[in-house]
Amino acid sequence: MSGIVEYMEEQETRKALVSVLQYLLDSDMIEDDRAQGIIRQIIGEGTLDNLSDKQIYRYEQDVLHLVEVGCDGHCDGMIDIHDLENAYLREMELGGLYCQHCMYDIENQH
Repeated sequence: MSGIVEYMEEQETRKALVSVLQYLLDSDMIEDDRAQGIIRQIIGEGTLDNLSDKQIYRYEQDVLHLVEVGCDGHCDGMIDIHDLENAYLREMELGGLYCQHCMYDIENQH
């Protein structure tokens, strides 16, 4: 039974990654044309598994820092991939990129 749960969690994580990557493309946050092509490939295939070594290198150089993002709040943790698109959407409003926990704290300070 745990194999099914793990599979479902992996699928949800892949969907969240694809959604974040689409947001990054739509928001013109990826400037390098090669990186944009790699992101489109990942979105189309729904996985990073088929990338070549050169593509992985380009992804790590131009994209990874926008996908693996640290929280600007008090927790000093990483923002979960499932919450990252929302963090980007609210960055201007909140004055930084925050995990759900820190975002909640900021919203309830007012």
